[in-house]
Amino acid sequence: MSRPRKFELPTHVAKVGKKINYDGSTYVLKFRRQGAKGWESVKNKDKETLKKQESRWRASLHVEEAGQKIAVTSLSSVQLRAAESAFELMHKHAYEDAEELHRLVDWAIIQQSHLTKGRNKSLLLVDCVKAFLQFKKSQMDANNIAKPTYVELARYLLTAPDSFASKFPDRLIDKISPLELRNFIDSQSTQPKKGKCRSLLYRFYQYASGNKDNPECWIARNPLANTSPPQLKQGQVASYSYKEIKRLMTEADKLGLLPYLIFRLFSLARREEVMRLFKIGGSDLRTNQFITKDDINFTSDMVKTRKEKRKGGRMVSIDKILKLWIAYFKKHKMPLKFNAVKETRLKKVIPQIQGRKSSNLLRHTAITFHAKHYGNSDSTAMLAGHTVEMLWNRYYAYKFVSIDEAGKLYELTPEKALKEKIIKIPKKNQGKNPPSSLASDT
Repeated sequence: MSRPRKFELPTHVAKVGKKINYDGSTYVLKFRRQGAKGWESVKNKDKETLKKQESRWRASLHVEEAGQKIAVTSLSSVQLRAAESAFELMHKHAYEDAEELHRLVDWAIIQQSHLTKGRNKSLLLVDCVKAFLQFKKSQMDANNIAKPTYVELARYLLTAPDSFASKFPDRLIDKISPLELRNFIDSQSTQPKKGKCRSLLYRFYQYASGNKDNPECWIARNPLANTSPPQLKQGQVASYSYKEIKRLMTEADKLGLLPYLIFRLFSLARREEVMRLFKIGGSDLRTNQFITKDDINFTSDMVKTRKEKRKGGRMVSIDKILKLWIAYFKKHKMPLKFNAVKETRLKKVIPQIQGRKSSNLLRHTAITFHAKHYGNSDSTAMLAGHTVEMLWNRYYAYKFVSIDEAGKLYELTPEKALKEKIIKIPKKNQGKNPPSSLASDT
């Protein structure tokens, strides 16, 4: 087996197929990796998604031919040209230190976006927050919105000891810099709280910058429009190790959750999606119409995101290692079952490590091992049902897993798992010898 290449962002391929084909149910785009001889394919029900993927690959090939590098950015071409000019000017004046650059950029943003508009005297932040909360309370009362919604808004902005107004009690609204806003958002204890805090502050500043509800315009524009939402740091993304996965498989086999664990690991699907696949399709693999020889069809009733629901679901190609496991489950008539109580017991098998949450750890693990093994971020993201940027920021725990570890998982066949005593043959079949090859049952 050839050693898989390292994970890159974005991933470039050596060659892309001439056109997108249609096989009767899904659209297929062929590609060939760098250093590989054979062709591979990605499938999707939405042709436009594959067209975008094809465009990205062809663009990266064109850039490589020109001897240049390509990088992911959210900036437009106009913004990129402006950024290049700004950095050339900073370099000319010897602004090399990152802290100095942040201070200079922050100062520029203050001058541009925090100028008062139409007032001889700026307003205190506390007064502006109170006026905004009074408006929101009257608006919510008129629309019969639940009281807890207002209480949460008031807590973040005014009433809590660590609220926004308490942080800047004597400051004018136009004198609080975007850097201070970012620091206040980052001071929240958890990532969901950071997202919630930014969302509420954005709504306050949108009101303060003037709209149909507040024509006075306390400031010229919303300063949070110049900052991006808080992103997860790589240190916060975690994964099980290969050794821990083997322990999970042993316990899952005892609890009757081995098919559930294997589908989670190798289909990259979300917890809810696998549960619905078993519930809607049925517990018998031989009659489950959504699991075919080559694909798993997660319909609109199974997928979690609204975007995928609108597209009619997501088609996932079955990896060769998953085919072997499916054949093993069919041979021993192992049902596709899920039990929440047993799942909780399964999670407790692996001791908690400080800073590593177990709520979504299995999905992080599945995505990390797939990305490490195949080195194709586009393919991994498409199978998992999200973007490449989200994969890198939220799921890919590259620090926790090596390429060798990932390769071991994708070589862990049922036959090998039985030989290493990770799992046992079901009791009703213990008198029979384990099959030497399971590929024919697929």
